[in-house]
Amino acid sequence: MATNPKLEFYCFELAPKNEDEEKTFKDFIIDELGGRRSHSDHQLFIRCYDYFVKQLSGEHAKDDKLKKRVKLEKKNNKHYSKRPSASAENYIISGVINGGPYGRDGLISKSDDDNDNDPLKETNTILSYFYFLAYLPLDYDKGFFMIHSNSNDDSITRVFKGFITKIFKGKYYNTARPSSYCPQIFKDDFKEGAVLGTVQFQNTFVENTFSTNESYYDFGAYDIKIIATPKNKSVPAEAAPGFFEILRKKSFVFRDKNINLEEFEKANYTTKNKKSKTERTFEWNKSDHDFVPVVQLKNRINSFYPDGTPDFVELHQFCIDIFHNEIIGEIRPDSYVAKLI
Repeated sequence: MATNPKLEFYCFELAPKNEDEEKTFKDFIIDELGGRRSHSDHQLFIRCYDYFVKQLSGEHAKDDKLKKRVKLEKKNNKHYSKRPSASAENYIISGVINGGPYGRDGLISKSDDDNDNDPLKETNTILSYFYFLAYLPLDYDKGFFMIHSNSNDDSITRVFKGFITKIFKGKYYNTARPSSYCPQIFKDDFKEGAVLGTVQFQNTFVENTFSTNESYYDFGAYDIKIIATPKNKSVPAEAAPGFFEILRKKSFVFRDKNINLEEFEKANYTTKNKKSKTERTFEWNKSDHDFVPVVQLKNRINSFYPDGTPDFVELHQFCIDIFHNEIIGEIRPDSYVAKLI
């Protein structure tokens, strides 16, 4: 069930092993995929597209640590007509793929028959539908992608990020380097006239047993959330990072060990806007040491499927529009200036 569908954005950069060389995606296709200098840009990009789709069935499409994978399933795929396609003139690959967790042992019960079920084997993958848009410019060394997720649990963002950076590794290239990104329009929209709501830290702990009156309970893993709310209700949203800096060195004691809040797995802060009556969330990105706005799709697109997943046709048009109108000018200022001239 898609409880709160959102968009996430990332940039990534090719990493040639010879650091003195500047390599573009065209160079990668020629160096690693058998492209030729005599080929047209259209031919080269289609070669890249074919490689991309083929890799969805390869080793990089699966992450054994996360126990998740991405793939393109044909059988029983009701969105197969929306599978990834290429827009070679725009250097874009976009469409709907499948993904989800595997390695779970259990049963799949049929809601219309209480006496019927099927085994869920550890080799089975529970697949959902996800939309992505990837920008792979032949004349540049930096790419971009955006991907939708349905909730924190129903998400393939991490495995897809690993997939897209690993497939651009080869004989002459190291794994591509990813970085979080958010279009300025969303940052401005979230902060304009907004005040700080809360700062929250969350971490998962494992406790083997808990005893009460000689009774023992196995709780396994559980989440601890620590929420800080300013008494001053008019603190501007821009002050959130400073408040975070104050809190991150505070500690939580677990098994006689002090754990700083900055070591918690997740952190975020919320902002509230009284005029627009909206609440926004910024998530802490540990690798980039920055807060990234969560771009929720509610009120940005109008149509959703019965399970809450966004309508992929409308979502595709929304992503194409913001890419051409907002994103390309930020990630490719050289291209944007050229068009103005």
